[in-house]
Amino acid sequence: MTLDPLIVSNLHVVSAALAIISWTTIYFVFVRPAVAHDRDLHLKVLIAPHLFRYLGLITFFPVLFPVQSLGFSPEYLAQIGLGDAISGVLALIALIALDVRMPGAVLLVWIFNIVGMADFANAGLSMMGKLSADPSSVGPLGWVLLTLYLPMLTVSHFVIFWVLLSRDSASAKPA
Repeated sequence: MTLDPLIVSNLHVVSAALAIISWTTIYFVFVRPAVAHDRDLHLKVLIAPHLFRYLGLITFFPVLFPVQSLGFSPEYLAQIGLGDAISGVLALIALIALDVRMPGAVLLVWIFNIVGMADFANAGLSMMGKLSADPSSVGPLGWVLLTLYLPMLTVSHFVIFWVLLSRDSASAKPA
């Protein structure tokens, strides 16, 4: 049985959408009820997955992430990899600042979250758009990153903004 080429060319979109729905459900069913009472804990839990943003450095290894066929220049791929690595370092700084209750920790969370979302806007959207031409071009590891890990981080970024902007006293109280 062969699948319609239109379906195959959009499986990454369907997979990413299902992942976003799944991660959002996991957040609302399991994470939020456990941490909503403490804004700093809430933010730390949401920031933690971003510590692994060094995975974006995979763009420096075409054998593992073969997207050159999609027309991305080595410079652009380096920008994607470094953007992820910088976001990961900023996540680490923000997480530690929250943990030690450093003055200005919330500002560091804002900086991390803005930089991380900007990196996604630069990298993720371009990558997902070009995948329609050949979804298999990212290889199996790239497929997992783009349809499982990236959606989790995307949900996390949006929820971090939501927590930061929340006026709800329960979610704003420190421990």
